Amino acid sequence: MSAGGELSEAERQAWLGWGALGWEHRHWLRRSVRAIHLFDWLREADRYTAMLGTDGYRAQMLEWLAAARPEDCAAAGLQIDGALATLVCDTVELSVHFSPRQTHRAVAWREAAWSAAQVWVDGAPLDVDADPPGYWADEDLYALAVAGPADHPGQDFSSFGGALGRVRSLLVWHARERRRSALLVPAAHEDWTQPIAVVRAGALHVHADARSAATRAADRVLPL
Repeated sequence: MSAGGELSEAERQAWLGWGALGWEHRHWLRRSVRAIHLFDWLREADRYTAMLGTDGYRAQMLEWLAAARPEDCAAAGLQIDGALATLVCDTVELSVHFSPRQTHRAVAWREAAWSAAQVWVDGAPLDVDADPPGYWADEDLYALAVAGPADHPGQDFSSFGGALGRVRSLLVWHARERRRSALLVPAAHEDWTQPIAVVRAGALHVHADARSAATRAADRVLPL
């Protein structure tokens, strides 16, 4: 770069390889090697998959995403909407859901051949078919809709994207302790289509969906 801050012709040509996104986020990319890795690996997925295989590529991406900052995600091309960073392309759908103080990250990953997404919190696999994004009930508790019971009277697996069923169960994960806190299954009279959990007055309140959380009493209340 010249003394006046202008790019030389060689530098201009070099920056073309980074495209408009790389130029837009160049100041952060210069500060974060993780952002550079994510930027490059998302754009050269076929190249790295050929070298490492699908599982190896995914494992490395998940390692970086488990520690990513919102700025890393934005620089890599994910769309930022509040605490959620997302990317949808032909081969994968992924999201990073930051806890309120950004001490934890829930990373959802779904490949084209998968019937549902898989989720990792701070790198720990939840080992369930899930419907992200979930909901951070507080800084440590992450609640996520997962496959519902097949014998529920309101269950329906025939609709679009119905691998999890119309009626869902709710997994609650304790991020700080890296363990499953609860797996809540709806009773026959509970119509949980997109269940969420919120913390109120020292207890976990479980609702059928976001609208119910705003308008009705909780279906379940679990002391914390």
